Amino acid sequence: MTTEAFAASYLQESLYLTADNGESAVNVGVVLELHGPLDIARLLAAIDQVAHRHEALRTTLAAVDGDVRQVIAPSAEVPAVVLDLSAEHRPSAEAMRLIRGHLRQPFALDGPSLCRVMVVACAPETHFLALSLHHAIMDGWSVNVLAAELRACYRDAGAVPGAEPALQPADYAEWERQAARSAFVGDWQERLSGYSTRIRIPGATGPGPGQLSAARELPGERAGGADGTYRLARRLRVPVAAVFAAGVAASLREYAAPGLIIGLVRANRERVELRDVVGYLADIAPLTIDLRGDPAFGCLVERAADSLAFSRERPVPLAALAHLLRADGEGGPLFDVCLNYRPDPAAAAFQGQHEQPGQTAGELRMTSINVPDDQPAAGRWWDGTALIDYVLRSDATGQVSGCVRGDLGTVAPALLGELADRFLAVLADGTASPGLAVSELATTVHGAAR
Repeated sequence: MTTEAFAASYLQESLYLTADNGESAVNVGVVLELHGPLDIARLLAAIDQVAHRHEALRTTLAAVDGDVRQVIAPSAEVPAVVLDLSAEHRPSAEAMRLIRGHLRQPFALDGPSLCRVMVVACAPETHFLALSLHHAIMDGWSVNVLAAELRACYRDAGAVPGAEPALQPADYAEWERQAARSAFVGDWQERLSGYSTRIRIPGATGPGPGQLSAARELPGERAGGADGTYRLARRLRVPVAAVFAAGVAASLREYAAPGLIIGLVRANRERVELRDVVGYLADIAPLTIDLRGDPAFGCLVERAADSLAFSRERPVPLAALAHLLRADGEGGPLFDVCLNYRPDPAAAAFQGQHEQPGQTAGELRMTSINVPDDQPAAGRWWDGTALIDYVLRSDATGQVSGCVRGDLGTVAPALLGELADRFLAVLADGTASPGLAVSELATTVHGAAR
């Protein structure tokens, strides 16, 4: 077997071309807390088995004859570090510190690997497993796929957990380039007319040549949307993402033009053959949000749902629409605002996705955990970044978690916190009283966000 090279997807290409000296830390982390007797050799073998099943975990990027290509190795042994912190005074706290550093460490996009593993022992039957994967080979949907297969491979000690995926990311990239020539581009040009991707924050100078971003974790100081998000989505018969998109737009109404375009991260897993694929298959769809006429929140949700339906019915890669979104010579992010909604595994039954957290693999219990990192992150602008990113999760009750990440060159830390609080307050008010006009939502939230 030999190494093979295939066309990269558009967003993989954007990541590669904007990498700083070929290195990038646009990483996705998968962290599992392990309780019970752990066989580390068996765990590492399970990781290698998953890498054998999924080409993305054996993929790097390289320029070949002037084009960015996915370079797929025939086999891979995922680099792993094993640490024992059981003698530390606070082993779990030290483990989290080391894991954050592990997840922030940049990758050389041309290899040798875009995946790293850290196993940390805190006690004889308490460990943490941290997988750091570059975004070029991993997306949010894949996190659940990877965690589920890892549990299965460890539990069954090498037994194959089903047939290998029929399609791989290289197949998706080829389809994407065919879709870029779609006649739907003309429909999109008409749809986007009169809408803007830009928001205007008084006193902000705009994005600099690079992005320095920080995150404000949710729910923060204000809890919101505790049980209403799914209820309203079911009542209006719309996707949950439409409720979140309406909440984002309504919370930014004082900064946004009446016709706002939000970048919506989409999993692109409608085809059954792609649902169990690990890789970066996600794309970003322009979502037009019509704030004109001070609509009721429920009406705004329905408008957002209409935009979601339009984007689903006319699948066109973002790269084919970039010229409609960015003025000639304009730098910085393609979108000022992006929404990335990731259903938590706890909501899997509602969403029809993968297994619940805390699954038992033999006698070992593996629980997916979130490891927040509030340290500013520096990087180059690429087409997956925005001035303000709403990275949201929700459980089956509608409880909102995640973070609001903002570019510190445009959004001061105090304002970022207030935007997060305001979003949650808008979501709480709007889902509880969808008949309220957008201007009547979250009127008790004051400060810079007002």
